[in-house]
Amino acid sequence: MKLSWSHKLFLRINRQVGNWPILDRCSKYMAYGGIVFLVLSVILWVIYVEMFRGHEGELDVFIYCIPIALALGLAVSWFIGWILPHRRPALEFPTTKQLIHPLSNWKAFPSDHTMIAFIFVTIGMILGMPIIFVVCLAIFALLIGASRVWVGVHYPRDILGGMVLGVFVSIISIYFFG
Repeated sequence: MKLSWSHKLFLRINRQVGNWPILDRCSKYMAYGGIVFLVLSVILWVIYVEMFRGHEGELDVFIYCIPIALALGLAVSWFIGWILPHRRPALEFPTTKQLIHPLSNWKAFPSDHTMIAFIFVTIGMILGMPIIFVVCLAIFALLIGASRVWVGVHYPRDILGGMVLGVFVSIISIYFFG
């Protein structure tokens, strides 16, 4: 079997799992709880802007666009997963070191966690979030994606797909509904 760049990179990364206990624990946290921290950070920023800075309407745009972007993103992600099935690493490589177990194994590409993280970062950026906050949250979103690779549930291509899809559906939702 000829391995893609994504498979090769995943296998190289997965060989390191277990050798770095602190990184293993941090990756497990990021893979599970990182998305909650990121989402709450963006929600709190939007509430702050609405309540204290007097930017009328940003909360309304956020309330309309986030659910639309999430629904559109998940629909497109699941459709892609259905028409272009990519199995999770543990199914293709039974010796994969997995630190967490996903709720389902029916699709890996694109990563839904990464897509959701980038939806929140992109919509926050479009709504005028300060650049330093955008950069910090974008790095955090990248860490969420990287942690999904480290814990053994996604390939790097799944993370890239989730990033692209998250940015795309965010722009579409703001353009048509914002």
